[in-house]
Amino acid sequence: MTRTVFALGIAMLLAFAVAAYADPPTIAGPQEGAEVGPSVTVEGTAPGANQINVWTEVHNADTDQLLKSVPGLKHAIGDDGKFNVRIATPRIYFGAEIKLRYEIHAQSSHGTDVIGEAKVVVQPQPQAQTTDTAPATGEAPLVTAPAADAEVGPSVDVVGRAQPGALVVIWTEVYNADTNDSLRQVPGIRHTANADGNFNFRIAVPRVFVGENASLRYEIHVKAAVNQQYTPETIIVVHHHEG
Repeated sequence: MTRTVFALGIAMLLAFAVAAYADPPTIAGPQEGAEVGPSVTVEGTAPGANQINVWTEVHNADTDQLLKSVPGLKHAIGDDGKFNVRIATPRIYFGAEIKLRYEIHAQSSHGTDVIGEAKVVVQPQPQAQTTDTAPATGEAPLVTAPAADAEVGPSVDVVGRAQPGALVVIWTEVYNADTNDSLRQVPGIRHTANADGNFNFRIAVPRVFVGENASLRYEIHVKAAVNQQYTPETIIVVHHHEG
């Protein structure tokens, strides 16, 4: 018993020593200011760590307000200290007047001890809102309606293009706009796109009541699947029609 306790104590001291003296992670790619698609491979080094947590944050570039935190991936790190993980950097439309800043965060840890965090700022690749061609295989669906900042409800037609014959999945999420807390996820529709990739499906965007002073953010999420492989999401931020 005494030997077991002693061994555990030594192990904890070693873990603490590793976490205390290891360097914060570094991100080698993508580069600062790079244009990224709806997903991106993040690579770098995390000395002394055995796990890396990588995720995306979307901020208002003018006010620095956090608009959305996109869960990423926790990944084990080998003895070489290198990591290479792919995470989502979804296109999110908050309206033409809002300039967005996408931040990729990487936090390294050893056991339960956080070692440090690195950040790189990237730009989402522009995607035209009207086109005669369907997105390439693996790309997020193109949504042409509703437009960002549109007033919708209690239902709305979602129009766009995906890979021909792809399974299109559309649903609504409601957030507290001030705290970014998720309030409700509304099931939507799962239906195949036409032979030319076009789709036009109606989903529910119900009014959610959480208090008179609450500011709400409604998000319409769209993704597609081909051969059981889902694309990244396209997210359109809209307002609920109060009339």
